[in-house]
Amino acid sequence: MNPQALMAQALDRHGRGDPAGAEQLYRQVLRLAPGHRDAAHMLAVACAQQGRRGEAGALFEQVVAANPHDPLALTNYANVLREMGRHEMALDMLDRALAIDPRDPERWNSRAMLLQSLGRFEDAFDSVNQALLLRPGHAGAVRNRADILQSLGCYAEALAAYDRMLQAAPHDAGLWSNRGLSLRNLGRLEASSQSFERAMALNPQMKAPLFHVGLNHLLAGDFARGLPLYELRKDMPQPVEARTYSQPLWTGTEDIGGRHLFAYIEQGLGDTIQFYRFIRKVAERGATVTLSVYGPMMRLLKNADPACTLIGWGEVPDRFDYHIPLMSLPLALGTTLETVPAPPRYLAAEPERVAHWRGRIGDEGFRIGVAWRGNRCVFGAEGKEFPLEALRALGRMPGVRLISLQKDAGAIPDGLTLERFDDLDRGGDAFIDSAAAIENLDLVISADSAPAHLAGALGAPVWVALKYVPDWRWLLNRDDSPWYPSMRLFRQTEPGDWASVFGEMEKALAQMRPAS
Repeated sequence: MNPQALMAQALDRHGRGDPAGAEQLYRQVLRLAPGHRDAAHMLAVACAQQGRRGEAGALFEQVVAANPHDPLALTNYANVLREMGRHEMALDMLDRALAIDPRDPERWNSRAMLLQSLGRFEDAFDSVNQALLLRPGHAGAVRNRADILQSLGCYAEALAAYDRMLQAAPHDAGLWSNRGLSLRNLGRLEASSQSFERAMALNPQMKAPLFHVGLNHLLAGDFARGLPLYELRKDMPQPVEARTYSQPLWTGTEDIGGRHLFAYIEQGLGDTIQFYRFIRKVAERGATVTLSVYGPMMRLLKNADPACTLIGWGEVPDRFDYHIPLMSLPLALGTTLETVPAPPRYLAAEPERVAHWRGRIGDEGFRIGVAWRGNRCVFGAEGKEFPLEALRALGRMPGVRLISLQKDAGAIPDGLTLERFDDLDRGGDAFIDSAAAIENLDLVISADSAPAHLAGALGAPVWVALKYVPDWRWLLNRDDSPWYPSMRLFRQTEPGDWASVFGEMEKALAQMRPAS
């Protein structure tokens, strides 16, 4: 059979939902005609549809190299790269496709989703609007636009968009769930939970709405109802690592005295610092603890109190009796809002590094370390970052020195005096220099990010700038933290309003500084 006839059969089989059968025919075509462009392209598509993304990616790389001006091949390659988590490269493929054919709304919408995954929300908004300009009413783009509005902190606009979509699709569980997020971000927790519950009623298989009901409970300080539902984080679309071992998971009901507990971190660096405190509670029950952490965190945590055995990420002890994710310890220990362990400090900087940074920073003026953003690509990151412009009034106060604790600080606004040390934490160890620098500062001002937890764990005075409805651990309507005695919280009075936050900080700083 000639290649053209085989190709027709392959496309027919593929079109009837049989990518595996089509794959065999595409391979026959390529054996007969090794340079057959369409067969190579569709073989890559068939592999991707069967979940073999690595193989599909390698095939698409060859297809694109041979046909660099084929927008469809570039687009399909971008889709595979996105599924593989290679977002930057996927964006490059889409941009190349759009440069060839800028009139395709699907590509603009896909580009918007990629940019959103990369935390580039304003660029994503421009792309999705471009898609809607080319095809008004494009269902995917309309929905995506609402999600991006949410990521931009435009919660009221996002809520209105979800409500409009629900008028046409009242049984769409995903829309009800996203609506619940908007309502939470507007501070309407009861209505938010009702929206999540509606999503669950429509689609009981969805776990995200129940997880978010749990976050609402935690935000309200109801740990008894919230912590069990927080375990659903392991089943989210971007799951934390849910490990399984032959040894049982420790639930807190088993006697741990004299036993070896293997704990492991699962989320960010700040989470690791914050939840390390629970190691003491386990040790008080008579357990020996081994904790698996990211390699760059080991040096910092070697100075933690209490000490435990530290091993690298992915390592497993030779022998242990129980295992548990670090952030499941509050549940296992029966923690309530009133029993959160809050020692004055449980981390320490290395003395020689403290001395080194004392010489670098000096003792002149009122020294304020600042960190204004965290990881933009994690769940809930939207709205946490504050603009550097917000620090301008503080920086103008007599005697105040603003000192950057931000890695990869980027451009500094004109007229804002911000001292930077470009070698801060440039080695392979996380926060070793930051911890030592903090010991030489009078105050830390941080966004909701890892430096806030670091300063709190060091017992240093730290002010945290919070969005209107923050992450659950900061609760609502209080300016202190149950986690860190040395911490003070400054909250937006409405979504996006950083002026009120830093206005209050300016007043507080004027009151606490000694008269010059």
